[in-house]
Amino acid sequence: MALSGALSGVASKEASQSLTQRLKVYGLAGVVAYGLLNTVYYTAMFTYMWTVGFKVPRGLGYAEAARKLVEVLGITWAGSQLTKAARAAGALLLAPVVDKGLGAFQRALHLKSRRTAFLYIVALCLGLTAALFGTVVVVHA
Repeated sequence: MALSGALSGVASKEASQSLTQRLKVYGLAGVVAYGLLNTVYYTAMFTYMWTVGFKVPRGLGYAEAARKLVEVLGITWAGSQLTKAARAAGALLLAPVVDKGLGAFQRALHLKSRRTAFLYIVALCLGLTAALFGTVVVVHA
């Protein structure tokens, strides 16, 4: 039993690494596709765990809300390790579409390079996620 569990863990890790290698072929579009799925996962799972899993009440105070934030982010991160291969597979499927979207984004904003468009999208994803996390904590503090 332990051996089959260990072997399935190795197979899963190898499958994830294979997906990651295939995703690298898409370059920035692959990274954006994976990042978009990460953004969706982290915001959805954080919100779910905060409101349903931990049922964090309002009026905690900032120190206690910050402590709960760390707990919820820890659980959310642990869950992300279980879904990494699925997100990589999804990103592999989305990468061609994201590649076209990245070009359209670059043209729409008259950016000089795809790298600049990539950086804008990364900043947008990080900013939206940070705003959500911050708002949730402040509302419950």
